[in-house]
Amino acid sequence: MIGRRRLRDGRSHLVEHLGQSFQRTHRLLELRLPERLRQPVGEGRVPGADPGARRPALLGRRGQIEVFRENYRERRDAMLSALERYLPPGCTWTTPDGGFYVWVTVPEGVDTKAMLPRAVAAQVAYASGTGFHTDGSGSRQMRLSYCYPAPDRIREGVRRLAGVLEAELEAGREAGRALSGVGAHRAEGRYVPAPEVA
Repeated sequence: MIGRRRLRDGRSHLVEHLGQSFQRTHRLLELRLPERLRQPVGEGRVPGADPGARRPALLGRRGQIEVFRENYRERRDAMLSALERYLPPGCTWTTPDGGFYVWVTVPEGVDTKAMLPRAVAAQVAYASGTGFHTDGSGSRQMRLSYCYPAPDRIREGVRRLAGVLEAELEAGREAGRALSGVGAHRAEGRYVPAPEVA
């Protein structure tokens, strides 16, 4: 929040803050609280920060942007170091200069859309790359968000995701071995039964 001022009726406040795109946004709020509770509402909160963490309410535009940058930089760096530490060989990812997401490409044979329910069962989620393509491609990509969770939760989430991905890769290797002598052929990086076996 950049600033706020009380309007004449004593209950309404005009709040100026930076939206997600860092543009100034105005909101009109009407508080129907006793006076003793009005002052603390919404002051100095930083999105994604520990609920107990407080920042000075009037940092100004530059100061607030710096707070956001530092918070997101710390989260991004936690994500990148966890990807480096935990993901199996063959995975690649972007190193963003800004924004809230890292794009990961997984090895051939893994479909991120099909893998998503198993990741959710491991209490980790991502956006499959297929949701960002109109032509059906993107099945080897996933978008990971680092804007909200604390760094330790980001590291734990990547560790869990890596376990799901390792299991997916192992299942693909097992399927490849099982099918290798019965007319299996490769299609788009996945082993599938040949038509005469299916």
